[in-house]
Amino acid sequence: MDFNDEKEEALAAILFYQYVSEKDNDFLAAHNYSKEEALDGIKRLAQQQGYGQITSLLMGT
Repeated sequence: MDFNDEKEEALAAILFYQYVSEKDNDFLAAHNYSKEEALDGIKRLAQQQGYGQITSLLMGT
């Protein structure tokens, strides 16, 4: 993947967080990661892309 394009970088990040969010807690713990970290990453990505208010509405924060 050519990461010169900001949209491609955002897509790669979305795919990563989707992958992580589908893993069970045992897998995540074995790799020093958590669902909360994945959720935080999705929130930060949404804010960086200008969708911060939408995530606040959807997640009740």
